Amino acid sequence: MTGIQIAGITNITEGVVTGVQLAGIHNHTNENVIGAQVGGITNISMKGFYGLQIAGINNISYHNSTGLQISGIHNWSHGNTSGAQISGVYNQTDQNFHGLQLALVNSAKKITGAQIGLINVADSSNGVSIGLINIIKNGYHCLEVSGNEVLPLSMTLKSGTTTFYNIYTAGIQINTPHIFGFGLGFGSSIPLGSQLSVSMDLTANYINELKKFDWKLNILNRLDLTMNYDFSDHFTILAGPAFNVHVSELGYESTGGFTTDIAKNPFYTEKVNQTQVQMWVGAKFGARFNF
Repeated sequence: MTGIQIAGITNITEGVVTGVQLAGIHNHTNENVIGAQVGGITNISMKGFYGLQIAGINNISYHNSTGLQISGIHNWSHGNTSGAQISGVYNQTDQNFHGLQLALVNSAKKITGAQIGLINVADSSNGVSIGLINIIKNGYHCLEVSGNEVLPLSMTLKSGTTTFYNIYTAGIQINTPHIFGFGLGFGSSIPLGSQLSVSMDLTANYINELKKFDWKLNILNRLDLTMNYDFSDHFTILAGPAFNVHVSELGYESTGGFTTDIAKNPFYTEKVNQTQVQMWVGAKFGARFNF
């Protein structure tokens, strides 16, 4: 088919489509699409597509694809794909993907480019995966045991790639165990040699200072800059400075002042409405176990 097919319900072509299929419900071709498929519900190319697929629910390409897939729910490419997959729920590429995947859940064999979503999954990556949960099978995974001036004992899980990884962290003050914290963040590690690297980690942590847990505003934002030395492929020691920005409302409602006491020699303290902002320089040290 060369040209344009327009139907209220469905278009079906046994051979190659060079042009446009436009249907209220469904477009289908048994060969390649060179051009565009626009369907109210679904588009299917039994071979590859080169151009554009737009559907209200689902786009499927059963071979290599180059171009743009946009759908309300699901995009699926069975072969190597270059371009972009954008959907409201789920993008899937069974082979290598080069470009951008944007959805709640993204999946590919190998990523060269970017995945942006709530959950990103890949076997390996030469790009970045930005989301709450990044699962890169052959990527960067480690567990850190560390301490800092606020939480002397902390456990941190990092997952993603060395270029961009997610951080999940929790810690406690051993002598006052009702003071604890947990947070999320992201970071990047830059190699400086065969055994030396530097990491930049940005986290936001909720800190509980009350003997009875309460969701009072008490957020500690940290930028940790650590130097890392690899003793082996699986064991690393680390240490470095940290910049802290602490925002708290503890004590203001009952006393008109602030009762938070985690800042260590702050160089900046300022009241902003009913919150207090403090800044100080701290430090982090620890060990990392790579797996």
